[in-house]
Amino acid sequence: MQKFRNNVIWTTVLTALAGVCLGLLSLYFAAAGSGAMCRFYLKDPLLAALNVLPFVLFALLLFGLTGRAWLAFLLDGVVCLVYSWAAYWKWLGRSEPLYADDVAAIREAVQIGGRGYITVTWQIAASLLLVVLGTLALAWLARGRLSRRGRAATTGAALLLCVLGYFGVYRSSTLYDRFAAAPGRSAWSANDQFQSRGGIYPFLHSIRAAVPKAPDGYDKREAEALLAEYEDDDKIVKNIPQETLLRFISELPDGYRTVFNLFTFENKSHKEIANLLHINEKSSSSQLHRARTILMNRVKQYWAQYENG
Repeated sequence: MQKFRNNVIWTTVLTALAGVCLGLLSLYFAAAGSGAMCRFYLKDPLLAALNVLPFVLFALLLFGLTGRAWLAFLLDGVVCLVYSWAAYWKWLGRSEPLYADDVAAIREAVQIGGRGYITVTWQIAASLLLVVLGTLALAWLARGRLSRRGRAATTGAALLLCVLGYFGVYRSSTLYDRFAAAPGRSAWSANDQFQSRGGIYPFLHSIRAAVPKAPDGYDKREAEALLAEYEDDDKIVKNIPQETLLRFISELPDGYRTVFNLFTFENKSHKEIANLLHINEKSSSSQLHRARTILMNRVKQYWAQYENG
């Protein structure tokens, strides 16, 4: 048994399987505890794999860097729990998924916690216990050590797969649009589309910068006027190149961009947007506000770089 536990191949396989377990755990939180949504994820092998693979590759990358399976799982587990809990709490508090740009919204997260949305449920406690037990189990079962060359090869291979996977798969809109909305979810709601695709997969997809493309009914003056409403001085949005403004709009998270375009260029009210996307009016207003805030920050950064350049 001792010889088996010290086998490098056995240890590597266990590390990968541990990553699979973390991926499945993150899917549970992405479903917000819904058994029907969990079954929907697992029904499509490709969708399930896209949500599990990042945690497997990250576990192998950490195994190559640290040389210890239990430490790799622990670090991977911490990342998984932080992401999963944040997504879970945001869904409970706002009925919205966790987008990539939310990572920087620390102030909003604190405000959400102040309203009592951050609560330690049995699911939270159980997930923490599972990571602790998994770490202890790997420390006992998987003691194989990679050679220096093996660690370099494992790290390099995992890192290469991470980069190729992100740019070749996770950024792909063609693949992302292949998946249908889950039963009971609206195909017109960006939030429902996001949740229907799992957790970490749509999160990674939301990082991408979309190719600038003018939305239907786009009018640069309308966009400038809307942004100027939130500034005492509208000079910072005046004379900005159209292609630059389009690029900033295209880089918004899917949900924010959809609401912004409907409100600004199609003259929809928050009530109409809420009915169309099957969200509440507060969510529509919140997403529009976040979209404008992001755009104004980008415009300010643009002019600051222009003046300093």
